[in-house]
Amino acid sequence: MQDLSTTPKFLNTSLSFKAKRFLWWLIDSTLIKFSPKYAYGFRNYWLRLFGAKIGFKAGIKPSTRVLMPWNLILGNWVSFGESVQIMNYAQAMISDHVVISQGVFLCGGTHDYLSPSLPLVPGKILVKSRTWICAEAFIGPNVEINEDCVIAARAVVVKSVSKNSIVGGNPAKYIKKRYE
Repeated sequence: MQDLSTTPKFLNTSLSFKAKRFLWWLIDSTLIKFSPKYAYGFRNYWLRLFGAKIGFKAGIKPSTRVLMPWNLILGNWVSFGESVQIMNYAQAMISDHVVISQGVFLCGGTHDYLSPSLPLVPGKILVKSRTWICAEAFIGPNVEINEDCVIAARAVVVKSVSKNSIVGGNPAKYIKKRYE
């Protein structure tokens, strides 16, 4: 029988890492969650304090949940809707002039289903400039969404998206060019 107690090598289990995760959870579930709606600078301050790189005029709502701020990079003029989830076990980078609508789930991890222990496998997410991710879309790990894209509402994106594309559905499929 295979030993199921092994921890994936990427997963830091040191006491200092656990303390950092706990402290972030505490700040996120109190100060950030209950902050006033338009206190963007306040939330950005705390995210930066925990290692996030945030550009000019990034608008993160109090209901946005970020798992690991130290893996988050936001460009200028990035806007988040209500209840966005960023599960960033690996780096999540969102470039300039991106709109992420309400209920979007950016999932930077999956599991190795071929292993009986189902170890966590992190994956980067990259959203390039002038992209709109519509309501309740799911973006999976190791996905790159190129410039000028629209991800339709409730789309499930598990593969990278070409520049200037509109995609939608489950799994997301190419619909048409955004600009003809």
